Amino acid sequence: MNEEDLPSLRLSSRYRRMLTAQNTDKEVKDYVKERFRSAMQLMRNIAQRKSTILRTCEVIVRRQRDFLDRGVEALRPMMIKEVAEEIGVHPSTVSRAVANKYAHTPRASSSFASSSLKAQTAPKAPIPLLVLKRKVRKLIEEENVRHPLTTTSWPQCYRRRAFN
Repeated sequence: MNEEDLPSLRLSSRYRRMLTAQNTDKEVKDYVKERFRSAMQLMRNIAQRKSTILRTCEVIVRRQRDFLDRGVEALRPMMIKEVAEEIGVHPSTVSRAVANKYAHTPRASSSFASSSLKAQTAPKAPIPLLVLKRKVRKLIEEENVRHPLTTTSWPQCYRRRAFN
């Protein structure tokens, strides 16, 4: 995780001293103690969030090793629910963890949240949307302009009814 531009969080030693000092007013001490607890909880929450993001990244990298090694054609669909079960959190936690996050890989920057569609020819193996778009683009680029493709001449897995 790139944390270069993030400030480090720490609690002021002044407030710590106020909690232990004999001459600190009880009201002030109670207020500082409550704020201190609140700050500690915030710091724990941030650490937990970092941990969740890191564990999510590890699962994605492990499951998408072929994509990282060979490129987008090897991209495999993943269910948020599966990742959540593997790291022991609720699916909404994984969803929030990957939202607007990118991984900088040797190939390119990749979004963690990739969509997928199920093709009728392989109902148990959804096709990632990115892969599907590239395949359709390739078909269009390679089509004969004198004899353009029609919906009936496209391969079965690309026809509209294949996604119903």
